[in-house]
Amino acid sequence: MTQRPMGETADWGQPARYAGLHGFHRYWGKKPLEPLRGLVAILSQPGDVVADPFMGTGAIAGDVVRSGRHFVGGDLNPLAVQLARFQLDPGGKGHIHAALAHLARVTRPEIERTYCGGDGRIATHLLWNGPEIEAVWHRPATGRRRASRAAQAPDYAMTARFAAYYPHGWRRLALFDNGRINASAALDWPDLFTGRALHNIDLLLHAIRQVDDEAVRRALELTLSAGIGQMSRMVCALKRDGRVDPGSWTMGYWRPARHFECNVWNGFAQRAGRLRRGLVAGDDVCPVPMTDLGHVMNGGPAAVLACMDAGDLLAALPADGVQLFLTDPPHGDRVPYLELSEMWNAMLGLDVAMAQEIVVSNARGRDKNTAVYDRALGAVLAGCATRVRPGGFVVTVFNSARRGDWSSLAALDRQPDMTLLGAVPLAYSAGSLAQDMRRGALRGDYVVVHARMPVDADRHAALRALPGWRSDLAQLQAAG
Repeated sequence: MTQRPMGETADWGQPARYAGLHGFHRYWGKKPLEPLRGLVAILSQPGDVVADPFMGTGAIAGDVVRSGRHFVGGDLNPLAVQLARFQLDPGGKGHIHAALAHLARVTRPEIERTYCGGDGRIATHLLWNGPEIEAVWHRPATGRRRASRAAQAPDYAMTARFAAYYPHGWRRLALFDNGRINASAALDWPDLFTGRALHNIDLLLHAIRQVDDEAVRRALELTLSAGIGQMSRMVCALKRDGRVDPGSWTMGYWRPARHFECNVWNGFAQRAGRLRRGLVAGDDVCPVPMTDLGHVMNGGPAAVLACMDAGDLLAALPADGVQLFLTDPPHGDRVPYLELSEMWNAMLGLDVAMAQEIVVSNARGRDKNTAVYDRALGAVLAGCATRVRPGGFVVTVFNSARRGDWSSLAALDRQPDMTLLGAVPLAYSAGSLAQDMRRGALRGDYVVVHARMPVDADRHAALRALPGWRSDLAQLQAAG
């Protein structure tokens, strides 16, 4: 495999917005790639192991391996691991286009029949207010992007036809009573979707699973999962400038009385369009070799992607075997990823070890308080210190306005030969409710750098040259 340089140090103040395959899915917590690439270039070299026990979608993994390094990543969220595999091997562009064309020929007509009104026009949206349909939107033959009409008897009849539909083979939702995200243990699929939407998502999922190519099938399943939020009852009606528009599903399981039911095929096709554009942007990217933990250091550069607890991943790594831990751990009570991802995982039949999630949650029955969180994260980061080699680094991307959360990072200082070098602010590259509206959150992340002695002078100097560099954690906390 051809190695390539990691590139120049990024513009830390204004990173690029998420694009290509990195921005394809709605999975939360993405970080700008350019600064991460810069850190990999500064703190490691070809042949080294770069590891992340909280890898999320593993967006940096491809760059790490293509630059001649090894990547080892793990995450509890099965959906995140599937996204990481997708980004390393998205599947052949031609095969994906062919599969999408087949779905458009075979499955689209079946779906669109379920949105057909008495006049033969296909609804793009139905605006509901409780049990009443306020309006039905459809595309006009010419002119404006949409036309609207009043609901008619056939619209209610078609809705009633699928009212009792329950999806086949989907795992039942496993949620908790969590008022912060409007979730309850009693929530089931019909609470979140109309029967028609469930029927049509089921049709698409069944058709996708007939695809023989594993990488293509995974890409299409992820495309569907990325779109189902907009196919649910959670799409609110936004009134602005005298018009009503569909909102965007962001975080939580809110189901407003006044909401849109969106045509499932249109929602899928919109996400498929993003997939197509991402594949075009990645024309020069070849699949990355993937292996297992036992073989990561044998042969050429490769990636290990594991769906497992961070502590178990660290236990499987050899002592002194990692040059750079570069990780974005969970930030206190910011985002309960597994609860929010449950809809995606359950639809795809992926099992989730939710009890092992490191998070602060007010959900009854989870026992995820701040003390448990601080101990668990501190133990993982201390474990990183036992696996990083002399001259290596443990770099955490962190965000919390609660001083106690930083005690987990301070646990690194107590490990033999570990020292805090400093931290540098990291701006977000995309506006997000998940990032900007979180209780106890700072407006941006901090990259906190610990090193195992001895520290290479050139690498240390490169870190100090980063804009906004601070040399101690107390100074950082005071600024936060």
